[in-house]
Amino acid sequence: GTITVPNPANNPGSRMVDNTTWADSNNNLWLFGGSYTEYFFNDLWKYSIATNEWTWMKGPNTSSQAQPGVWGTKGVPNPANVPGGREGDAKWIDNNDNLWLFGGTTVWNLGYGRSYNDLWKYSIATNNWTWISGDSSKNDSVSFGILCDTSINNKPSARGLNRACWKLDNNNFVSFGGQYSDSIAGWEYYYNDMWNYNVITKEWTLMSGSITGNQPNVYGTITVPSPANHPCGRWGSVGWKDNNGNLWMFGGEYQDTISRKFYNDL
Repeated sequence: GTITVPNPANNPGSRMVDNTTWADSNNNLWLFGGSYTEYFFNDLWKYSIATNEWTWMKGPNTSSQAQPGVWGTKGVPNPANVPGGREGDAKWIDNNDNLWLFGGTTVWNLGYGRSYNDLWKYSIATNNWTWISGDSSKNDSVSFGILCDTSINNKPSARGLNRACWKLDNNNFVSFGGQYSDSIAGWEYYYNDMWNYNVITKEWTLMSGSITGNQPNVYGTITVPSPANHPCGRWGSVGWKDNNGNLWMFGGEYQDTISRKFYNDL
């Protein structure tokens, strides 16, 4: 269809797992990106439940193995800005109905995997993307900082499928784990780090976990909290927040050189 114009005939193209989704305060559903085989999208769609219509809002109507983005200037919204094509990024919607996404996985150079560590905000009110933090290139550098020490210089490493993520009552965002791969070098890292992003100060803080990938589980005693406990490095876990502000996580996957491991731990 025509960008920003709803139409009963509109619909997103076919795509597989790990699209990014939100529901806004007006009960509209939003969809970004995803993949079809090795082709990655960066289009943004809105679905109106009330009218049963899709609207193509942003991004190109094409895909490629490494669909390019337009990052623009960090912190500056621009109608031309758009994240690169990807799947499996972390996401949340803030108290002002802005849509956020972090990281995700794409491919580079004939199918070799690559990930992002960029943070984006989309304003429903202005229909503009803003590159907030992180890097515009794939598999870029990381700055973990000191555990529980907030700094404008901190940033998580590139990763995808860090699906265990939560929005806190104070509007901050928390993300756990994910996977980082370098298919050319032939290795993968699965993280068990937990990060907090403060939307007011625009700072990342490493809250728990290790700065080294592929860490094992430390279960401790079931139902007994301990500072030493932590889940292993993993991706694809699911998370939710209860009415008392506790963060919960279930399952996920870890793969080493021998086998794939799927968890059912809570």
